[in-house]
Amino acid sequence: MLQIVPVDARDDGRFTVWYSALRAGATAGRHAPIVVSATAMRSQLLHQTRAVRHAVGAFDGDQCLGTAVLERDTQDNTHLGELDVNVPPEYRRQGIGTLLLQQLLGIAAGVGLTTLLGEVNVVDETSPGLAFTVRHGFHSVHTENRLVLDLPAVTRAD
Repeated sequence: MLQIVPVDARDDGRFTVWYSALRAGATAGRHAPIVVSATAMRSQLLHQTRAVRHAVGAFDGDQCLGTAVLERDTQDNTHLGELDVNVPPEYRRQGIGTLLLQQLLGIAAGVGLTTLLGEVNVVDETSPGLAFTVRHGFHSVHTENRLVLDLPAVTRAD
C-alpha cells in the first residue's frame, strides 16, 4: 500500500532507498544532470539551520516510488518555498507525483508559505515535468538555457 511519509536521514536503509529514487527521477532523460550527492543531501537534512528542508517519500513497503523536498529559509524570503518532486520513469503517470506535491502543499500551508517555486528541465513540449507542473497550476516566470560542452575523455598519467 502506497504511503507518503517523512524521510529520516538517520535511517540509513530508508534514506538510501529514498535517495536512489530521487536520483533516478532527477536524471531520467537528461543530458549531464546536476543532482545533489547522497552525502550532501543527508547532511542538509540532518544539519538544518536557517534553511529548513522537509523530505518525504512515496513508499510501497520498502520500495520508494518517488521523492519530494520542500526547502524554506527561516530568515529571508520567509514567504517562499522551493520544491523538488522526482518520480522515476517507471512510476510516472500513476498519481505518485501528485500525492507527493499535495503533501508538500500541506506542509507549506502549515508553515505559512505563500509562494512556491520549482525548476523543470524542459527539453521540448513533451517533457514530463512541464505537463505535471502546468496541470497543477504552476506557470513559467523565468526561462534559462543550460549550455553543456562534452569534453573528450582524458587518460591521466599519474
